[in-house]
Amino acid sequence: MKTTNSHKWYEIKNHCTDNTDIYLYDVIGGWGVSGANFVKEIASIKSHITLHIHSPGGNVADGIAIYNTLKTRDVTVIIEGMAASMASVVALAGKTVKMYSNALMMIHKPWMEAQGDSEDMRKNAERLDTLEDILIGIYQSKTNLSTEDLKSMLSQETWLTASEALEKGFIDEIVEAPAGQDFLRNVYNFKKGINPPTNQIQENKMNEILSLLGVETESDAVAKIRQLQKTNTEMEADVIAKTIDMDIQNMRLMPSQKDFAIKMLTQGTETYEAYLKTISPFAALTKTVDIPNAQPPSEETYEDLLNNPAEFIRLSKENPSALAELEKKFRRN
Repeated sequence: MKTTNSHKWYEIKNHCTDNTDIYLYDVIGGWGVSGANFVKEIASIKSHITLHIHSPGGNVADGIAIYNTLKTRDVTVIIEGMAASMASVVALAGKTVKMYSNALMMIHKPWMEAQGDSEDMRKNAERLDTLEDILIGIYQSKTNLSTEDLKSMLSQETWLTASEALEKGFIDEIVEAPAGQDFLRNVYNFKKGINPPTNQIQENKMNEILSLLGVETESDAVAKIRQLQKTNTEMEADVIAKTIDMDIQNMRLMPSQKDFAIKMLTQGTETYEAYLKTISPFAALTKTVDIPNAQPPSEETYEDLLNNPAEFIRLSKENPSALAELEKKFRRN
């Protein structure tokens, strides 16, 4: 594959014949650089590898390829800031996995962006289930946690502190970062390509973060961030509800369509606007809908369609009269 951008999400530095440092400090598989590039570049490395990780994750296939390749090598992993999503999988390729005391690890269910009909969605769901089973197998090989425990952790999108990761077996050792040598220094070096003097490193970054959050400890900071995430989700739900209420007042929606409209808006404004274009909220109340040669499917009810956005949109395009008849029956009942 040719790369369209010179920026890579990793950097390889040979400091001596006994060790090679690799810095994975970005989204895995981004910037037009595939996991294949990574694998090819490390193929010639014969020395011990120290893999430094600070990554939010990335492409599942690239991550698994990297994990499988590193698993056959003599690798020490150091999680220096964050090992989230697929980065948490790559981290487990190390024979020894270390983690800074102020770093974080996150695991969650695999996800994808998809489009298509209901059959396409079912196939994609099956693919995601298969990927989840693969990830659980990798996590189990390191942690020995049960399948049920890991499924629960993935479903909840679990964030782990270093002590929690050690307790559950994801890592082997916690490293206390010496002053001026924590992951912030490595981020600075990687982005700037220089080694600034220690006194130029902002050693009070964590204190600044704690002060901004109004807490005293890192564990309190994690709890506060989680609370802020929850609050943000609640605010988003409130905005969605108010948008739907406004569209009902403006006669863009029927009150009976509120629950389904909320589901559509939750999927995004484009999906919601497409849904609004497919409906005529008040037509069914004022006129009889004639269905010349088509009958609504006897096995499908309007309630079924409310729980199946893809099928609702498909029927609204292919057989709007049948959809209108189903809605009339729903209102009469």
